[in-house]
Amino acid sequence: MSDILFERTQLVPLTSLKTYDKNPRKGNVKAIAESLKTNKQYRPIVVQKKSKKILAGNHTFKAAKELGWKEIAVVMVDVDDQEAARIVLADNRTNDLAEYDNTVLAELLGGLPEAAMGTGYSQDDIDLITSTVSSIAGEATTLTGLAIGDAMDAIRGTAIGPADLDDGLDADTGLATDSTTDTFESAQAELQGVLQLSDEAYFEMGLNPYDIPKIRKDMLVEALPEPLDTWGGPEASTDDGETTYIWNYGLASPTGLPFDRAILCFYTYDFKFEGWWEKPSYYTAKVINRGITMAITPDFSVWWDDPKTFQIYSIYRAQWFARYFQEAGVRVIPRAIMADTEAILSISWMGIPREAPVVSMSMQTMDKNSEKEMKAAATSLKANCDELKPEKMLIYGGNPAKGVCEKVNPLVDTEIIWVRNYAAVRRGVAFGNLDGIEGEKARKRAEKIDTDKAKKHRPGGLT
Repeated sequence: MSDILFERTQLVPLTSLKTYDKNPRKGNVKAIAESLKTNKQYRPIVVQKKSKKILAGNHTFKAAKELGWKEIAVVMVDVDDQEAARIVLADNRTNDLAEYDNTVLAELLGGLPEAAMGTGYSQDDIDLITSTVSSIAGEATTLTGLAIGDAMDAIRGTAIGPADLDDGLDADTGLATDSTTDTFESAQAELQGVLQLSDEAYFEMGLNPYDIPKIRKDMLVEALPEPLDTWGGPEASTDDGETTYIWNYGLASPTGLPFDRAILCFYTYDFKFEGWWEKPSYYTAKVINRGITMAITPDFSVWWDDPKTFQIYSIYRAQWFARYFQEAGVRVIPRAIMADTEAILSISWMGIPREAPVVSMSMQTMDKNSEKEMKAAATSLKANCDELKPEKMLIYGGNPAKGVCEKVNPLVDTEIIWVRNYAAVRRGVAFGNLDGIEGEKARKRAEKIDTDKAKKHRPGGLT
């Protein structure tokens, strides 16, 4: 008896086929339809000969039907019902047991001019995969025994923070379990400032209508270090022994980072640093142990279309952390935000000392093709400078942010300084260090990721 069950591929009318009534898989018909439109049908579906039930390819069949196809390529297998059930189970489960080498996956996606078209990966997925591969310093992460949806969730889980800061956390308790920090408390043994704080520290109340903590003026970063750049991970940044680096937690691998010349910041998606809010003393102790002495106020997002209560809560959390860092001995650069109303800007200024040496502001989400959003960014920047009156305003962003800085700088007394963001530093690196035409294509793909991300998260988002 042959080990090959089918004989030949044939075209049959869609109306002659039936879906398998006990198929356990719930596929993404929309994604498959997109693939069929882009890539055509590149493999036949498997059909039980006697019943005309589809054993493998049920969702391909449904997608073809949605697209209005009349025929589809199939192979018929002459099996009984029990054998048919085994084929259905095996087809689904063997896919589940596949592994992903994310380094190779990132390279494969990076080699396509329009990787989000017809592959089943969204542009956000591609951006997440490439940034995750970068954040773990090029070490491939293999995800075993996961379907693609679960694999993407697992990738998202790895991106929450640099692994070497999270190493040793017990999955159930969240307590440190590595050889140097046997308990939560012993992780902080040498950090008296942090040790005296609990995870539920409260600061002075009644200083403003919303009890937003006041940032201490005596614990501000006294001057903006020079030269200054953003740390892009070991592939994109090499320490020159002189530069101070903005280290974006949750994005850039700290391998090779000079912590004593680093400014901790959180200019990324909130989910990547939410763990800090749950266990502030643990994470603060970790970075201080590494040598961090400066930080920018964590940038909890203030979404323009959120209820005002949520906006105020984000501002509160940001200011709370700034004060918490100061009490732990870390000097702080206050952050300013973009906002669409003067009312929210006014609340965001509560607790920030006027005439600080440096205030920082992130500009990563406005659409450079939207006149309204570019104007809102410029208006917010000018308002922050006029109200807070810092000596220097540090703007973190890409080329659109640079353009806003150049426009506003002559209009204010504050010196506005632009520093390129993580995406700009890493442009092209996530897709391989390519030269010539391929390098230019990679840079354009990276620019498209920046644009798509801005469109998705406007009009407030990662302020």
